[in-house]
Amino acid sequence: MKTLPRYWAYAPTKLGILVWRSSPESEAAAQVAAKQAAERVSRYEAYEPPNESELYPVYGVTLREKLLGELADARGFITRNHTGAEVLNVRDVMFLDWDSPEKRKPGLFQGIFSWFRRIFSKESQLAVTERGHQPDDSPPGFADIPELSAFMSAVAQMSDWGIRIYKTRAGYRGLVTHATFDPTAAATLELMRQFRCDPQYIALCKRQESFRARLTPKGWRCKLWGKRLPTNFRFYYPGSDFVYWNAEATDETAETQRVRNALADYDVTYDAAVAVYKQASAEYATCRYLGTVGNGEIHPDIAAIVTLHDETTRAHAEAEMTLA
Repeated sequence: MKTLPRYWAYAPTKLGILVWRSSPESEAAAQVAAKQAAERVSRYEAYEPPNESELYPVYGVTLREKLLGELADARGFITRNHTGAEVLNVRDVMFLDWDSPEKRKPGLFQGIFSWFRRIFSKESQLAVTERGHQPDDSPPGFADIPELSAFMSAVAQMSDWGIRIYKTRAGYRGLVTHATFDPTAAATLELMRQFRCDPQYIALCKRQESFRARLTPKGWRCKLWGKRLPTNFRFYYPGSDFVYWNAEATDETAETQRVRNALADYDVTYDAAVAVYKQASAEYATCRYLGTVGNGEIHPDIAAIVTLHDETTRAHAEAEMTLA
């Protein structure tokens, strides 16, 4: 699993772009890593070829997200992503992600036809509705969900598997509960491809050496348009007020203080935005629990993660909260 982003530091490139790196040990160690990264980026800026020792993926770094908390036994941590949402990063509990195809808004006559068809069709009583609510007198219709067809075909051959299924705003989420997994193992990644999970999510799991699951709603889905919020919630990344190092500055001490002041100003804006986000997102849920496929027993090492996930996402909310 990628190192815990407890400490962050920056270093400027020759063009004045601030490059950030983290360390689980100290700010000084983060500073060393940032300087090394800035030197590499400076060579790219000058169109100079990198050294052979530096030929590794540039994007294999820890995501620059604010650390909110750590899990017991160093199993992972919770961060806040660029949408304002809290994200669970865990090293061994497999989360699956499926996106639904983007649907275009139907025309007037098509909408009326679809409404009548839903009212009078028997299928409407068996399928999961758009809000993810399942009628109490019918079993979960996972086999009828197109996004889960490949997954259902695969797990039908895995009698010992157990997966909790959730409805999200843009698709579905799975939480594997019968065993723990290594997100970097070739077998794990192949299973996720076999299940037809979101390719970007698979790549992120491999790169971050952990599984990720958003715990709270995305800020832009909570009617926050028009509010005074940072362009981007990314930690120490002031969006449209991006801080550059003045490469032509003659007084390094004064330039350092200027950058620190700018970052401190952004921190104030950031904290205020978090308060606005929390108030707005209180009316929404992140996902809704639909049911379990296969083995219903939960592995002892996974039980605490299931509780944390379900409580924070409001997966069992009695009222049908809007998913965001």
